Amino acid sequence: MTLRPKTLSEEDDVSKAAETLRRFNLKRIPVVDSSGKPLGTVERLDVVMSVLV
Repeated sequence: MTLRPKTLSEEDDVSKAAETLRRFNLKRIPVVDSSGKPLGTVERLDVVMSVLV
């Protein structure tokens, strides 16, 4: 288990998601609110699709 997993906040944009996924070679990353409650995940495909649409 990762002690301090990488996360995105609900305010982060697609470019922040893409950079974080790339930098840490992740396939997906959790999105959390300001209290750390999980809201969902962003996957590499989500980032690609947001550029294409």
